[in-house]
Amino acid sequence: MDDRDRVASRWDGLLSQLAVRERRFVILSLIECDDTWLRVPEDVTPPGTSAESAAIELHHVHLPALAADEFVEWRAEPLSMRRGPRFDEIAAVVRVLMSAEALPSCLHANSRSFVDSNQ
Repeated sequence: MDDRDRVASRWDGLLSQLAVRERRFVILSLIECDDTWLRVPEDVTPPGTSAESAAIELHHVHLPALAADEFVEWRAEPLSMRRGPRFDEIAAVVRVLMSAEALPSCLHANSRSFVDSNQ
């Protein structure tokens, strides 16, 4: 695999992660805190989701997926997460999207519309 393929593969993984609303919420939560462990579900429950269902989904689906790409680190007991070794990559893309004035108004990515489909 040459450098071009490696870069394309990194973008594919990053954009696949950001395609899932719950994962965007996780990344936003980690952007807004310092580099500490966040408790799940206390510190991370997406809008319109119960704490119990958020904890189950994060534990079994979203945190393992984000950890596989090293965007987060997580532990099961107590259920918690923090920034992973590659967190800065995905956080940089989210920050750019949230501040991009050139986006059409229907895509303005303030912290609420970026994770809440009810906008």
